[in-house]
Amino acid sequence: ALAQGCDSVVTIGGEQSNHCRATAAAARMVGLSPNLILRTRRADKIYDKTDELGFEGNILFDRMMGSTIYTCTPGEYGRVGSNKLVEHVCDYITSQEG
Repeated sequence: ALAQGCDSVVTIGGEQSNHCRATAAAARMVGLSPNLILRTRRADKIYDKTDELGFEGNILFDRMMGSTIYTCTPGEYGRVGSNKLVEHVCDYITSQEG
């Protein structure tokens, strides 16, 4: 990401993903903004504001790292795939910079 001149990273994993936690920490260590897509069965309820991810385990750490957190359901992950979900978030981030 640094070599390509990016200021953010985007990755995807499960709701309590160790990979996402490590990516968030590594990104912050080199000055990048972490953006995490967390796969959870509660994504629809989170979107509707009838539930939330909370502040436990790796999610607490992700929040402490200042990660921007997006969610998707396991079904979305299966239908759309991780590459397209990451691409969608990258496009969203780019559109917000303008």
